Amino acid sequence: MTTPKPEDMLMPREFEAVALLAQGLARPEIAARMGIADNTVTHHLMRVKIKTGKETQVAMALWFIEKFPTEADRKRGFRQTVRRLVEVKIKASRIGNVLDHLG
Repeated sequence: MTTPKPEDMLMPREFEAVALLAQGLARPEIAARMGIADNTVTHHLMRVKIKTGKETQVAMALWFIEKFPTEADRKRGFRQTVRRLVEVKIKASRIGNVLDHLG
């Protein structure tokens, strides 16, 4: 018996959530784009984490880009795509830290 690939186990909404994550969107933006609650996005991404074995959102996004590169990703190359993702996550982290301090 063959073990299914993680991408074959993802439900359509899980796939959509991780695809938007790979585009650099934060959870609230993903929720707005998908028309669902932020908590539902968290649930979808948790299921992706379990199914792929990727521990962080950055790791999930990188996994997705490797498996399903867009035409822009192919043109720009994997290294540049990774750099773009890291920059997006750093910005999101800084914004989160500022919001935490504002309380």
